[in-house]
Amino acid sequence: MPFVKAIQSWFALNPIGRVEQAYQERMLGKRRNWLTWVQRRIVDAALITAIFMALLSVVGLLLWVDINPFLEAVPLLVIFPPLVAIMVHFGLIIRALAYSSNSIAREQQQQSWDLLLLTGLDARQIVMGKWLATVRSLLPAFVQLGILRACVVIFIGVTINNPVTSTVSYYSGTPESRLIVPNLFHFTLTLGFILLVTACNLLFTAACGVSASARHHSAGIALARGIGIRLGFIVLSVGSAIGFAFLLIQPLSLGDPVMRFVGELLFSVFGAITSLLDNGATLGTTFLTSRIDEPDNRLHWYQVLAMLTLIATYLGLAWLILRGTTRRLIRQGALPPPSRRAVSQRAPLESNPLSMV
Repeated sequence: MPFVKAIQSWFALNPIGRVEQAYQERMLGKRRNWLTWVQRRIVDAALITAIFMALLSVVGLLLWVDINPFLEAVPLLVIFPPLVAIMVHFGLIIRALAYSSNSIAREQQQQSWDLLLLTGLDARQIVMGKWLATVRSLLPAFVQLGILRACVVIFIGVTINNPVTSTVSYYSGTPESRLIVPNLFHFTLTLGFILLVTACNLLFTAACGVSASARHHSAGIALARGIGIRLGFIVLSVGSAIGFAFLLIQPLSLGDPVMRFVGELLFSVFGAITSLLDNGATLGTTFLTSRIDEPDNRLHWYQVLAMLTLIATYLGLAWLILRGTTRRLIRQGALPPPSRRAVSQRAPLESNPLSMV
């Protein structure tokens, strides 16, 4: 398929990326010890526990069985997967920033930046190579984290929405208070959303590190700058969303149906941007718990819109950061990307000297 081939070509490693990935794998291999082995076994145990708890909650939901007595008997099973997910999440973010912030700064610190420029690769190829090397090195770990987070989100959402323990009646006679039991589509969409948004977080974090690496010659300072860039973008985005939402509360609270529709639409977008703080965990849980039966299913489609907005926000921020990094490298002496040549409609000029005689 052309679309799949385009994605594969876009994520293919150039020579700079292959060298960078080999360096990262070599440095990662040197740091493997018994502590790394213990950490991996803890993550594996948390993943197995999270999968078991998610399946248990889904079975309890489908069979209308109260699983709270079992959860109260083994509270460690409830606390263990979320705690590991949070620690692994922040640990992988720091690792992604450490790898990417050391990519270009290492070339400048070891005085090999001029040799890199002599390879003939332009600024965009250098940036994409360094960025994709970090993404491909840490993608398996982030996929494992995404599965762990998705199972935790499904477990929490389904446990809150269990028909036996829910405080909202399923058959109260009023459509406003009747909950919809999540089905296979809701579970699949939540699982795919958490996996995709976790991968997008890797793309955004690696872009922040590469941007910081292009600004400093020291890897330590670049790492601190990368953390600041990532937090700065998130705080700025979330603060802007909350500010706009606060300003629009009064105008959109009128009884006009059009204004109400616009207000619900905008607040869905603002809610998606604020989900940058927890990487979509609350949004995924809300999608399973807020299953209110409405005549037009507005809440359902607003939540899907919020999911798509969050993913687009991650991708848009990563694109802006990489574009700005490319411009900075051009100012530092790297070759500019080749511009697209316009195709001439005229006949090409004859270049054979014999035919011109």
